[in-house]
Amino acid sequence: MRPPGIITRLVGNGLVMALLGVGVIVFGVQFFTTGEGGIPALACLGVGILSKRANDQLRSYQLWKMEWEAMGGEAPKGFSLPHIPGARYVLGGIVWLFFAQGALALGKAPGNELVIALFWLGSAIMAGVILFRVFRRFGALIAKGAKGKRVTVGVCLPAPRQSPALQEAYSALPEYCWGLFRQPAAVAQW
Repeated sequence: MRPPGIITRLVGNGLVMALLGVGVIVFGVQFFTTGEGGIPALACLGVGILSKRANDQLRSYQLWKMEWEAMGGEAPKGFSLPHIPGARYVLGGIVWLFFAQGALALGKAPGNELVIALFWLGSAIMAGVILFRVFRRFGALIAKGAKGKRVTVGVCLPAPRQSPALQEAYSALPEYCWGLFRQPAAVAQW
């Protein structure tokens, strides 16, 4: 696999994607509040889509290269961020606070009722999803604690009243199974 070119490496960078995302948000808010900035928002969105495709190419090459080097016995190397539990919730909360401050500032001006209503609707949906995830995780922890408890049987099947004789069962087997019973040495090897 050929390595991606310098343009793909530059445009597919995560920092570029983040800056384009911020550009879409800033120009989009400017468009909805003042009516200006629609074209830069669409330009940032278009370049952002190209950046996402370049990022996918870059990631697929990096994964291929790691697998290729692992076949040679080399340890995979690469940069990875430390996993901080709850960091994305804290970051999301900070971003939400900025948007909430903007929504409260917009609430004082007439004509922004739709933007404010959509913000609070999105906030309510986000809070519902967070609560759902918390309760689902809490329920999983409770279920783990209940592992040692006995479960009562809900359905019992009756014992068969009549079983076929051993010779009848053997004769009902397909033809390719007969060889197993004629050669006891082959059965002993298994």
